Amino acid sequence: MNNKGFNRIEMVCSILVISIIVAVIIHLLHPKFIYAKESTFIGQANNIIKAAINKYTSDSNESDEIYPDDVYNELNISDKFVGRVCYNIKSLKGKYLEKLDSSYQGSIEICTLSDCKEKTKIWLSNDKYFLSGAEGNVSKKDLAKHVLGINHCGYTY
Repeated sequence: MNNKGFNRIEMVCSILVISIIVAVIIHLLHPKFIYAKESTFIGQANNIIKAAINKYTSDSNESDEIYPDDVYNELNISDKFVGRVCYNIKSLKGKYLEKLDSSYQGSIEICTLSDCKEKTKIWLSNDKYFLSGAEGNVSKKDLAKHVLGINHCGYTY
């Protein structure tokens, strides 16, 4: 063996071993990265629901009558759901929801009737993950595989 360093065969073998180790590590960590991204999306969805409830509570304190707001107006929908309020995510940014990536789209419906089974439904997308009418507290089981269009409180535009 040459005392000046590695020969070509030793160098190729070293690179090959290191490459195999890196590939195995990436293969083992990949599911953890996916789980972290899904968890972040679900956490954001639950934060958005809380923000919508805060906005509804604030609006209720400011006025005796609550009108379904921006989604119905934006979509020109005349047949509004009785006992339901729909908030577009854009309307929650700022005062009720400080940090939210611009890739998030969707809406939240709050049922204001006392006999509602679930008080909230959410339609949400960030172009990678989707929720299509998830009710209540969102969990991993609510993630949809694919949604063709974003529903806003039951309406697709």
